[in-house]
Amino acid sequence: MNPRLGTVILLLALPLLAACGGDDEPAADCLDATKIAPAIAGSASGAKITPVEAQAVQSESSDLYYVAMSFTIEGDDGEPATGVWITDSLEPDASAIMSVDAMAKEFTTWPDAEEVHEISYPNDNTDAAESCL
Repeated sequence: MNPRLGTVILLLALPLLAACGGDDEPAADCLDATKIAPAIAGSASGAKITPVEAQAVQSESSDLYYVAMSFTIEGDDGEPATGVWITDSLEPDASAIMSVDAMAKEFTTWPDAEEVHEISYPNDNTDAAESCL
């Protein structure tokens, strides 16, 4: 192979390689969601769930917040599970909370965001929220 061609290919590939690197910093503007976490967990569908960590991102296209929350499940000694919900506020008195991903739908009784608002999982907002944990 021509040495110049190899250099050109390497220079073109560098941005792609950098994007795959070990950067531990979240890509999104992460927001603390610990105030809303107990309200989310308070609508458990069966076994009690206890929040471990909760972070959120605000949607760029609406006033909704996407909350990623890790939680433990009463009676389960395994690793914490993670779910994603949407809400209109990060305060405990939020007027709307909905389940977005399968874990949120399985472990809480909040309405299904896909059925109500056609918000499907995954999407850029759910990915961003999960990257904050």
